[in-house]
Amino acid sequence: MKKLITLTLFIIIVSDNLNFCQDSIYLRQNGTPRMITYKEGVQSIVKINFIDFLKKELQMDPLDTFLPMDTTISPNGTIHYSFQQYFKKLKVLHGEYIIHTRKNSITSINGNYIRIPEKVESLPSLSKGEAFRILLTTLEDQDGLKKENIISKLRYTCDTIIWSNWKSEDIQLAYKFTLEGNKTIRDQVICINAINGILVDKHYLLDLTSADGTADTYYSGNDLAITTDLVSNTYYLRDISRGSTTIEVRNLEDHDASYKGSAAIFADANNDWTSAEYENGSEDMAALDVMWGLQRTWDYFHDTHNWHSYNGTNGTNGTNGTMTGYVHWYDPYYGIDNAASLYGDYFFGDGNIDPVVALNIVAHEFAHGLSKTQINFNISGEPGALNEGLSDRGCFLPLYG
Repeated sequence: MKKLITLTLFIIIVSDNLNFCQDSIYLRQNGTPRMITYKEGVQSIVKINFIDFLKKELQMDPLDTFLPMDTTISPNGTIHYSFQQYFKKLKVLHGEYIIHTRKNSITSINGNYIRIPEKVESLPSLSKGEAFRILLTTLEDQDGLKKENIISKLRYTCDTIIWSNWKSEDIQLAYKFTLEGNKTIRDQVICINAINGILVDKHYLLDLTSADGTADTYYSGNDLAITTDLVSNTYYLRDISRGSTTIEVRNLEDHDASYKGSAAIFADANNDWTSAEYENGSEDMAALDVMWGLQRTWDYFHDTHNWHSYNGTNGTNGTNGTMTGYVHWYDPYYGIDNAASLYGDYFFGDGNIDPVVALNIVAHEFAHGLSKTQINFNISGEPGALNEGLSDRGCFLPLYG
């Protein structure tokens, strides 16, 4: 009996020690962690293997691993180590995780670990050549006509991957073909199931057609009019109808701003963006608040003040004329209960209670871009206070008739 009591106490102590450094855990609907924060200065990186650390914290399956991608450093000294998920040496689409460190301690980890179901194959039944012949039947020329013959001088790359959509659903083995456009064929990505040859995904890398849709929002009501982009029967949260400014909304998936180059744009099948679809466990309806808010703000400054975008010149900053809203933003320093902007990039966290995406917040961040390009305040002291105060003129936008 004494031995049994000693063993029980030992298990409790070890279990408690394993979680000692963790501060909080945020889970996805499928139960995998989307973010874990750690007590300040407790989880040291000295003599730690980051990949083994991720395997333990995420309780990864034995056939999964992460491999390093890149490392970035924020102005505040936070170092971000990015990792790509692999399953049986196959790259997992949208499977990425980032470790954030500051002063030799881990502050947080966040990203998307995709647990691969046992039924998913890892050895193709089709050859790349067979998949390519299937791909040719899906090609269209610039006028939308089928091109079933072999296209001369077609240049492409092909990778064998584990494919999933951006919600980590419908996971399958696939060939990913990236096609370089020519005078006949557009630049595009086509994914073919490597087992049965079914078309899994197809999207053009550049194809812009405006479409009128409706959206439900958290803060501004339902059935609101928005303008989107129609590409191959799929609608994207992208608007090219306002001058030469492109407005779009992308999903940071709980990453920080350094991930923005990999952030996926939101898509819908019928351009009716309803709360039934997007008021989900990931709070994706926040993207609709941001899209409607950016369009509404652009219209206000354009119609009332004859001001084009955030800098008066349709948003062009160098060669970039795009205004991009990023939702599900996580910053290792500020957390998730905040919003921020830098020129034409706008970042919105999920908030500790509700997403930080109300119209006055979106307009406030837009106005920061105006202040930055026209006055370029310092962000501290009295100039910082003036910066915030002037940007608060965006808070009156809900009164715009």
